Amino acid sequence: MRMNKGFRIAHAFLLTSFMVLVWSGFALKYPDGWWARVLLTWEESFGFRGWLHRGAAIVMLAAFVFHAIHLAIDRRARACIAKMLPTMHDVHELREKVLWFFGKRVEMPKSPPLGYAEKAEYLALVWGTVVMAVTGFVLWFSDWSLANLPKWASDVATVVHFYEAILASLAILVWHFYFVIFDPLVYPLDTTFLTGREAPGRALERTAAMVEPKPRSGDAGTSKRA
Repeated sequence: MRMNKGFRIAHAFLLTSFMVLVWSGFALKYPDGWWARVLLTWEESFGFRGWLHRGAAIVMLAAFVFHAIHLAIDRRARACIAKMLPTMHDVHELREKVLWFFGKRVEMPKSPPLGYAEKAEYLALVWGTVVMAVTGFVLWFSDWSLANLPKWASDVATVVHFYEAILASLAILVWHFYFVIFDPLVYPLDTTFLTGREAPGRALERTAAMVEPKPRSGDAGTSKRA
């Protein structure tokens, strides 16, 4: 089981809230976009976009609270997340993968169940959520912020919130979507987030990577001459 039920529930809330946050957040910055107009129809009388954005933010934070509770009560979940901590092996794995990508290594390098890619995504998610939550609350409670914080704090929060949103969106569109949609091993979709089971292609990749290739009889002499 790649993702147990607790992880899948947290991922579902995170997925839906993130999409709503991106849509409603960028609609404020780019109100002339065709995709933003439907959110801004009642903006003058009701402020629908703002309430939708704040509601999605609460859902995302609730997902993280659920995730924390899940880790607190599930020993296996804690053991899984404990493996997300970076080690020197991740540096070695990254180096060997780069060599393999550029044809400098013949065989696929060994790849653990949780490699540098998964760790980078998870840690970036945690860090990004903290940054967005802190800056978002500064902007949400603007009256309190202006009364109790220096004026530059609101200005910095606005800039950081916007550019962190761009960074998070690009991370999902470029990095995450490749691994779960466009990677030939899982195309057209890695269904692990639905079923909990690892995609056959991904399992094959890990199994193949964990097996040391056996050199053929003529390879040893070739390697020595090289």
